[in-house]
Amino acid sequence: MYILGFMLMALGYLIIGFSSSYFMAIVGVIVVGFGIGSLIPNANLWIMTLVPPKQRGKYIGKLTRFNFLGMFMSPIAIQPIQNALGLQHSFIAVSGILILLSIIYFIITNFWSKTQ
Repeated sequence: MYILGFMLMALGYLIIGFSSSYFMAIVGVIVVGFGIGSLIPNANLWIMTLVPPKQRGKYIGKLTRFNFLGMFMSPIAIQPIQNALGLQHSFIAVSGILILLSIIYFIITNFWSKTQ
């Protein structure tokens, strides 16, 4: 699911990066939303399966904290890329990063499943 979520986000950012109309940008935002929407519940489920029941609330709270910290930090982190490449090309660059993360996650999960 993480690979699918990252790939949907990458596709959405590519659509936004290459969009020439408001409608296409909205389509890209919707695709990104589907990607994020698949990541958040799966991250919650993953944490809940790893953590003992008495500590689940604390760790879901930490996950939520880091989600919101990421939302706060993302404009700060993307600003140098946006200054160097421009707005549209920064979406394409982030799409490439997400594709790379998907590939890395795919390799790690395949390696992990073979060693266990």
